[in-house]
Amino acid sequence: MGQLDPMDMDALARHLHIPYWSLSQFLEAAKQPKDSIDVAEIYKKVSAFTFFEGRRRRIVYNDEHGPVLTQQNLHRSGR
Repeated sequence: MGQLDPMDMDALARHLHIPYWSLSQFLEAAKQPKDSIDVAEIYKKVSAFTFFEGRRRRIVYNDEHGPVLTQQNLHRSGR
């Protein structure tokens, strides 16, 4: 990979053992309905977020965004 080539954030997250989930997977695991008005707001306003469980980092990305934006979101959330 050259210095100016885009980084594969999926591969980086796997390499660093940072789990990342789509927002749909996260909501399903949390047993939250996707069709609630609050969740609809999250889908409109959130690209990605990072949260911690103890010392472990987790990344959740908005799976309604296209692949290019998802890569950018993973990059921003991993900071």
